[in-house]
Amino acid sequence: MKDAAVLLATALDVVLQFGPDRRRPENERLRERLPAVNEADRAAVLATAHEVETRAYDLIPGRLERTGLSADESRAAFEAAVTTLGEEFPVLSDDLLRRVLNQANYWHLRD
Repeated sequence: MKDAAVLLATALDVVLQFGPDRRRPENERLRERLPAVNEADRAAVLATAHEVETRAYDLIPGRLERTGLSADESRAAFEAAVTTLGEEFPVLSDDLLRRVLNQANYWHLRD
């Protein structure tokens, strides 16, 4: 079985995917990327990926910008969110933490 960090990174790639392929079920797309991983493990890692995504939405300063944060305060809040999310999910790389938080910010600003 693959390393936990690789599994979670792959599941997050699926969960965060943009474009037409996003319409396909996540478990189907993850099965294509991780055919050797059994269904129960794929379901568990997808659930964890959704936990990461949900937590990013909770942490992201994009929600707070509407309450009057300055650009500097927003950047500081983003860096604090990177640190917090990294502490909660230590297997994730800094790049992946920033990706999930940036995507959460994008969706917050679109709402």
